[in-house]
Amino acid sequence: MASQVALVLALIVALFASYASANLCKSYTIQGSAQFVLGQNEFQVVPTDGAMDRDGSVQTFAAPLSGNSGCIYQGVIADTGALDFQVSQLKCGNNRVEFMGDAGASAPGSSTTYAIVGGTGIYVGAIGTVTEVSLGGMNYQVTANIKVCDQ
Repeated sequence: MASQVALVLALIVALFASYASANLCKSYTIQGSAQFVLGQNEFQVVPTDGAMDRDGSVQTFAAPLSGNSGCIYQGVIADTGALDFQVSQLKCGNNRVEFMGDAGASAPGSSTTYAIVGGTGIYVGAIGTVTEVSLGGMNYQVTANIKVCDQ
């Protein structure tokens, strides 16, 4: 009888531990600013007529994220006509968090929030948001609020 009670208790503890470990979540924040300079770390691919910032143009960018050694803010903005669509990532070593949405404006003080759509390394399965605030002069403050739950 005592061994059966011990067995039942062991099963209950094992089930609880399994449930608890299956639902563990970790939160991460990446924050810093990135400065972009046209022709140095920001490039535009324009239509054959040479018109910049028009339907069909594409812009790429990549710059170190200050305050986060080894982190880079990089991505692509495509002018689709209806909107400027941005697909970006924050890459810190072998870890990346990926996000996308309607590209933000460059006017000082303007803010855009993107949806995190995944990641690699410690950010596999990431959800959350990345907010970009224009500081003017092609300088952006970036804050990523990341949540990763064990699968």
